[in-house]
Amino acid sequence: MTKWQPIETAPRDGTVFLGSYCELCPPVIYKWVGLFGHFTGQTKPFLYSATDYPQPTHWMPLPEPPKEGE
Repeated sequence: MTKWQPIETAPRDGTVFLGSYCELCPPVIYKWVGLFGHFTGQTKPFLYSATDYPQPTHWMPLPEPPKEGE
């Protein structure tokens, strides 16, 4: 799996990624929302809220989904 990268290098094209804002916090799925100029955290598909999670400090790409039969 890819290592954590600084948030400054995160994609700002709507790509969904794993983000974290503290060492002991579990990763959250985030994406950039250009209209608002910040990242939003996601816990359920398509339900984004900027107030649910602090802005991430680090990010990494989502892992590949399992292949059929795994």
